[in-house]
Amino acid sequence: MAKDHGTLNGTSPIEGPVTRKIPFYRMVFDQGALTQEVIDRKYAGSGTEDDPYAVVWIPNDPRNPMEFSATIKWFLTSMAAIAALAAALVSSAYSGGITEIEVEFGIDSEVATLGVSLLVLGFAIGPLLWAPLSEMFGHQLVYCVTYMALTAFNCGCAGAKNSWTLIILRFFAGAFGSSPLTNAGGVIADMFSAKQRGVAMSMLAAAPFLGPVLSPIIGGFLGMNAGWRWVMGFLGAFSGALLIAGLLFIPEAYAPVLLRRRAERLSKITRKVYRSKADINQGKTILGDAFKTALSQL
Repeated sequence: MAKDHGTLNGTSPIEGPVTRKIPFYRMVFDQGALTQEVIDRKYAGSGTEDDPYAVVWIPNDPRNPMEFSATIKWFLTSMAAIAALAAALVSSAYSGGITEIEVEFGIDSEVATLGVSLLVLGFAIGPLLWAPLSEMFGHQLVYCVTYMALTAFNCGCAGAKNSWTLIILRFFAGAFGSSPLTNAGGVIADMFSAKQRGVAMSMLAAAPFLGPVLSPIIGGFLGMNAGWRWVMGFLGAFSGALLIAGLLFIPEAYAPVLLRRRAERLSKITRKVYRSKADINQGKTILGDAFKTALSQL
């Protein structure tokens, strides 16, 4: 039988269905953020290793992604769509400066085109890493790490001293830039029910198709007027802007990870044993098993 765990400030538990809100900045920077209602909640279990408290969402839970306000949901949907657009731009904007690349490095078109071919190969390999890592650590961390790397590789392309440096960096840009192609749909599924997510998924699906539309305009203009390095520099600046937005404004929205963090925080505060209900029922996800599942789908 679960016990009442008391409150942090010594007052009695708050009654009623109303749950106080968590400030948005705390949702971004603190995945395990708690309210008094969460601490006072009576969870199933005994709080021991053999019978831990099973942590689930409480009614009107402010940290449940399904309970996010419409403003937050559509903001995160827009960010996911823009991230998918960025991946498409990285792929196709390179073509705007390919003639200059051939001339500067003294290579033929077949070698220069490897900058596109290997990036697309990175698109194929990257999701095999980012999907299982997202299951373990959540979308927020994977997004920030991959976009930090994407920004670095795009900037590296802008300063490449030879063709092979450029081509290799393009491969890694594709591998790290592919994370939105894998995780963006999951972010939307985390926030919208099956009946509600149609418009959001349509918005996400349309974003990558804007890449081939905008890339000739952006890449062609910069390539002709400023050179191919400015094309790469623009891609680095764009991905860097998305990285900053992700660090400052994108909270975690993957429920299993959020409940796991909540259970860890409750265990630390109360000195009792808490586990998320999913971890109790299915067992905690092992990274090796997650990779095996991803590879088995090839």
